[in-house]
Amino acid sequence: MARPKYPSDQVDKTMVRFPEGMMDRLKAAAAENHRSMNAEIIARLEASFSNSSGSKLTDRLSEQEKAELWDFIRDIAKNERKEK
Repeated sequence: MARPKYPSDQVDKTMVRFPEGMMDRLKAAAAENHRSMNAEIIARLEASFSNSSGSKLTDRLSEQEKAELWDFIRDIAKNERKEK
């Protein structure tokens, strides 16, 4: 009797070589984010694609959030000038 087909049988699979230490960093990040290693890698890849496709963080902010962000940046710059 043949085993039943699982969803994972239908996805693309690949082997990846990570630089030394990266696997440990991914494991730690996955645990921190309550994800599997695979889910962590997929989330990071998806984020990198959405950021590189011309979509900027500021494009996703409301006008109010943009104003608050600029106020925050100005406050940081002002404080840095005072410390000099």
